[in-house]
Amino acid sequence: QVGTMSKYSHVGVIFVGSRGAYVFESVATTRMTPLDDFISRGKNGKYTILRYEDEASESQGLTDEQKNSLWGARRPYLGKRYDLAFKWSDDKMYCSESTWKIFRDIGIDLTETRKIRSFNIWIPKIRKVMEARWGGPVNMDEPVVAPKDVVRSDLLNVVYDNY
Repeated sequence: QVGTMSKYSHVGVIFVGSRGAYVFESVATTRMTPLDDFISRGKNGKYTILRYEDEASESQGLTDEQKNSLWGARRPYLGKRYDLAFKWSDDKMYCSESTWKIFRDIGIDLTETRKIRSFNIWIPKIRKVMEARWGGPVNMDEPVVAPKDVVRSDLLNVVYDNY
């Protein structure tokens, strides 16, 4: 949160089906987590729920075809270990990266990626931690997307927020 200057530290994608609501998230691994478990890990029960809305077609939410595609798009990422270095590869995943990528994989760009240099990497404590995770100098041009970037997407609208 210090590095990204945001109250948001984690994101995921909610899927609702006959077995209940689950969140596709990257935490220790990329997995499906019951929504209640996801929320209970948060700070003071605070969370925000957003919904995709395509203003061009005036549709609320994803179409059934898009929902099915999004469900399928998550499969290749399941089981991937968490990426503490925030590298833009498919070997490991961090939360906003996996969220961003499954939408990209169905043709929806939630937001543009940024360069790692756009975050507070200049703060000595943060730089030291990142260099340790990278095993040396950090690639300042590494593409990244932070939880706040996903939350601020023009394609997502708030449907619930208790912050």
